[in-house]
Parts: sequence; structure tokens; C-alpha cells
Amino acid sequence: MKLNRRKVPARAILIGSLFGYGAVIASVISPERVFTFLLNASGAIMLFIYSTIAVAQIRQRQKLQATAPSA
Repeated sequence: MKLNRRKVPARAILIGSLFGYGAVIASVISPERVFTFLLNASGAIMLFIYSTIAVAQIRQRQKLQATAPSA
């Protein structure tokens, strides 16, 4: 991360602001498509997180049963 002389990540702030302005413009131009995209993206992220937790839980259970089957 590159900081300016005042120890501020100015480039990151500018890029984040540009993405924010782009999102506002896209929302004004086509609010229905932006809402649909956000809804689909949040659903996909939730599904990914749930799947990751499920796989981790299954692997942990298998590992626990292999080391301590009586527990």
C-alpha cells in the first residue's frame, strides 16, 4: 500500500470513491439491474460461505473421529 507524505492511502481512497460514484451512476441509470445484481451476488456469497463451513465441519469431524473415535 502506497502512502503519501501525510501517511494517507490517497490512491486507495480515490479509487474507492470512483467505484462509489460509478455505483451511484449505475443505480440511477438502471436501478432494477443493479438491485438484481446485488441480490444475486449476496445470495451467491451466502451459498459459498455455507458450503465452506459445511466442508470444514465434515473434514474436522473425520479428523476427530480418526484420532479419538470414542469421543
